Amino acid sequence: MDVKGERKPTDVSRAGKPVDVGDTRPVAEPAQPVTTRPGPALAPAKTTEPEPGPPPADVVARPAVSLPRPRDQRVPVFWRNAQRAAQGGDCETARSLVNKVADIDPAYYRAARVDDTAIAGCVAAEEKRKQEAAAEAKRQQDAAEARRLQETAGERRDQAARDLKRRVDAFVAQCRAVAARNDCEAARKIAAQIAAQYPDVYRDQVVKDATIARCLGAN
Repeated sequence: MDVKGERKPTDVSRAGKPVDVGDTRPVAEPAQPVTTRPGPALAPAKTTEPEPGPPPADVVARPAVSLPRPRDQRVPVFWRNAQRAAQGGDCETARSLVNKVADIDPAYYRAARVDDTAIAGCVAAEEKRKQEAAAEAKRQQDAAEARRLQETAGERRDQAARDLKRRVDAFVAQCRAVAARNDCEAARKIAAQIAAQYPDVYRDQVVKDATIARCLGAN
């Protein structure tokens, strides 16, 4: 407590100015500047990669084919030349050489053609061509057979028409002959048969024939 009239102690600063030391309250320290320091780097999140499954069946690597010892030294040469020709699109040459290999060494041919896609493509193309050619030949054969049957049927119809005309003409001639001998009863019987079997012939020929008409009118 301050006593009235009592002087407060003072101090002298280094600069020579009096400082009041009566106030004993702590002096607040100046605020420290706030600095932002980067924190420790965060590790990237781990992603779970799916485990690779087995490769598709069509891309599974097949083991290399072990070719047998050729029976003729020309065989591998022919086969390599066939491969080059097939890869170049010359399937005709490739097939010719492949056929030579098959004739000379069938075992080498069967083993070598397993993995050779170029030659297999040429062989497949040739097989397809043969199948198409055979199908076309079959279509032409069927068409020719159909025409033959149609022509045969037409010939049979024409022959049947000729045979019918021959029988009818013979029938009318027989009726005319008996009528000419005045055998009108027989002529009328024949004319009745013609009328029953061939009405058009009876109308167009028998009735209009003067010899037969004379018997028909003599009833």
